[in-house]
Amino acid sequence: MFPPEGETPDGALTCGAEDTPDTCVALLHGQGVVVRRQDASDGRVPLSADICTGADVVISVAPLRASCLNVPIRLDRFSAWENGAEAVFLHKSRNVVRTDRAWRGQRPWVLKSGGHGMPVLPLAPSE
Repeated sequence: MFPPEGETPDGALTCGAEDTPDTCVALLHGQGVVVRRQDASDGRVPLSADICTGADVVISVAPLRASCLNVPIRLDRFSAWENGAEAVFLHKSRNVVRTDRAWRGQRPWVLKSGGHGMPVLPLAPSE
């Protein structure tokens, strides 16, 4: 849980700066991570270029749309819809993203992106 505003004593996490409310910036394992916790504009108001500069990962509850286009890892509502749950593992050498869709694969019982209800499975053969 991120605080609404303020920063940690070591400065590794800052939330709710004047120009970026509802956004936190963290430095984890030498990686810059930006987390947009709320967005009333639903992604229509982009994050400032200043907050994106030097970021390695951007995570947003709303679509990122035109925000932080040069950031290598961008996770938002659209990527979660397409890939299912997503996890980011930060490493000094490289960052890794694991997704539910990649883990389960393309199988008949796995719903397609944005699918609802039951997957379309063939009927069992009659005896």
